[in-house]
Amino acid sequence: LMYEKEPRHYKIEQHLNRLSIEGGQYFETLIEVSLRCRHRSYY
Repeated sequence: LMYEKEPRHYKIEQHLNRLSIEGGQYFETLIEVSLRCRHRSYY
């Protein structure tokens, strides 16, 4: 992912066909995970 023109790296977990950033909320798609990152303080 990019934040303020800087790359950010995250470990993505998969559980029961759902995705999450290490211990966070699970989503159906990677797009949903990235949108959630934009609204949370994962930076």
